[in-house]
Amino acid sequence: MIELWLIRHGQTEDNITQTLAGHTPGKLTELGIKQAMITGEFLKNEKFDYSYVSDLGRTKETYETIQRVRWGKLE
Repeated sequence: MIELWLIRHGQTEDNITQTLAGHTPGKLTELGIKQAMITGEFLKNEKFDYSYVSDLGRTKETYETIQRVRWGKLE
């Protein structure tokens, strides 16, 4: 059976100013980084065959933070 996990990026500066970000990269706030770290802890014991990440800065930063928490490095 296929299991699919969807994870949204952490809070960005654009979220705070209520700016419609669309395809702009966005930068995580301190809270956004903390949210990604909490997500990494939550996922620490989960096994994934594949990860797909958008090329936007906010999603890459979220993914990289999650991976650092899970593995102590990027894969």
